[in-house]
Amino acid sequence: MKRVTATGREWKGTRLVMALIALFIGGYVSVRIALHVASLIDPGRLVPVSGADILSAIPLILVLHLLGMALVRSFPIREAVAWYSVFFFVRIFVAVLLSQTFQFDDERAFHYAGLEQVYGIISFEAGRAYYHLVNALYGVFGANILLPKMVNAFVGSLLPFFAFDIARWLFGDRKAGWRAFLFTGLLPPFIIFSAVNLKEIATGFLLVLLAWILANPKTGYTRRLVGSGICIFVLYWLRGAPLAMVGTLGVFSYYIVSMRLRFSSFLKGALVVGLGALLSVYLLGQIQQTVWSRVTQEEYFIKRFSESQATVTRFLDVEDPLDRRNLAVLFLRGLFSPSPLRFLMDYGIDTQLEALNMLTWYVLCPLAVIGVLAYRRSRAVVACATIVVGVLIMALVGVMVGSDPYRHRMIAMGLVGILACGGLRRDVASRFRWVTWLWILGVVGFTGLWFTARFG
Repeated sequence: MKRVTATGREWKGTRLVMALIALFIGGYVSVRIALHVASLIDPGRLVPVSGADILSAIPLILVLHLLGMALVRSFPIREAVAWYSVFFFVRIFVAVLLSQTFQFDDERAFHYAGLEQVYGIISFEAGRAYYHLVNALYGVFGANILLPKMVNAFVGSLLPFFAFDIARWLFGDRKAGWRAFLFTGLLPPFIIFSAVNLKEIATGFLLVLLAWILANPKTGYTRRLVGSGICIFVLYWLRGAPLAMVGTLGVFSYYIVSMRLRFSSFLKGALVVGLGALLSVYLLGQIQQTVWSRVTQEEYFIKRFSESQATVTRFLDVEDPLDRRNLAVLFLRGLFSPSPLRFLMDYGIDTQLEALNMLTWYVLCPLAVIGVLAYRRSRAVVACATIVVGVLIMALVGVMVGSDPYRHRMIAMGLVGILACGGLRRDVASRFRWVTWLWILGVVGFTGLWFTARFG
């Protein structure tokens, strides 16, 4: 008994020593990371956030948390409220952390626009909704940049529940639903863009909601049509004609496939396609006006493109922004840019966040392509794919008119994460292995060109 007791005491002592060593190492690493991050902070890029601002955001946090708990109870997910709480408070924590360390340039622009009420109290013109949201939050709770971040955290925490439904409907597999749920709930891009004062996560949520309405097998013709119309209007109000056009094309493609698959739906589909065509003509006119103005008249956008220091400009004709070669180069480059390895040369919090987001894109994109190819006969899959391609074209080739491939690609990430779940099945991945190898070849080729252009 004495030997056993002595051995037990020795084992406890060893565990205590190991725990102390691990604690010391963990503390040392944490301090080094904290000091490194602190050295990268640029106070000039931050809107100051105080402890009082954090406290004043608590009432809105509580309201949004209660509202979210009520909404997610209708989804067929065990412990839905607990999952929602995890997603929500992780995003709240990251929002507060980023407020002290890093903010995108446009976050400050939205903040100051909210202070000045640049578009008045309310208007329904294109692209105004987010400004009015910030105005309303500041009017009720006081000027505090954390408030719109809390709303984005709320929206980003709801997105995984709709992704769960869409994936299980599209692929007939509850496991696919869980993958989509975890992807959109826990992967870095979905957390980071839910924790900043930008429109990306709200726009991405609207596209997922539009896909949810189209894919829902219990939604009737009238409710699907009305729901889609509301989503497209809110997209127009939030982001203007380009995103409304993308949503319209998604609905358009859904009903085109419906007409092909089911003759009984031909007349209903033809009506929607006709309405979609009229709406597309109207939106296309607005888009053409905007593009023409920005490439020929608006000095800010002209200089931004012609005087850009980006490496890709050496392959472009800056005198003719809309040249077809430019569009092809920008699209191919945008699929892989920015490189996740950029943080090795350009130190900054932004490049480290960028690396996390791009690594996620590198993994999900080929899986999403495989998912689309494998389930291409599904009208809802075709609609999701159409929306994703539309967003990518807008984000990648629209550099000359102000698009940002890195940020605006995020708008499609919710649907990309859902479609990727269809490409994760072993038999499907094996059948379309060539997509993975082609993607790897593209990544290696782009990285090689990037290193050559950077150091050559």
